[in-house]
Amino acid sequence: LAFEITPESFGHCLQGCLIVFFFPAVERWLRDCSRTIAFLARWLSLGVVVYPVYNTAKRALLHGDGFAVSSWYNNMTEWVIGFALGLALGVLSTACLSFRNEPGARRLHGRGACWQRAEPARFAFGVAMLMVVGAAAVLTAQTWAWRPASPQELRHAPRSPARSTFALVPR
Repeated sequence: LAFEITPESFGHCLQGCLIVFFFPAVERWLRDCSRTIAFLARWLSLGVVVYPVYNTAKRALLHGDGFAVSSWYNNMTEWVIGFALGLALGVLSTACLSFRNEPGARRLHGRGACWQRAEPARFAFGVAMLMVVGAAAVLTAQTWAWRPASPQELRHAPRSPARSTFALVPR
């Protein structure tokens, strides 16, 4: 069940909310407060990919042919709600900033080498997110018809070929 009243549920949601820091308008608002906070938020935005990668790898390794009925969907639902909330806040911030009539309102991106160093990592993390979605789709398709007879059977599900994708990820 998604969104139980637990720290884990809210943690998954908050990790999804990190997408808000990808919006240049949010970065601009933060920079108006403090360049240091804005700079830290730029790097913190990379955390948006951590939980999906971890959760997909963990469920693939632990649940094998039971991936489609594992807790991956519950946990990712919590993350996706946070992601959607972060997107909505980012769009709202962008709309608010576009209505400001000040000379710098159109120049949203920070300039300088330290700001640009995060861009390759942000691109790589975007690629990682696409890989997570692809892996989850393949694992779901491969395991869709399998249903455990008991919770114990889910823990000891046979290894599917897709699990080798995540063989290098520690349990």
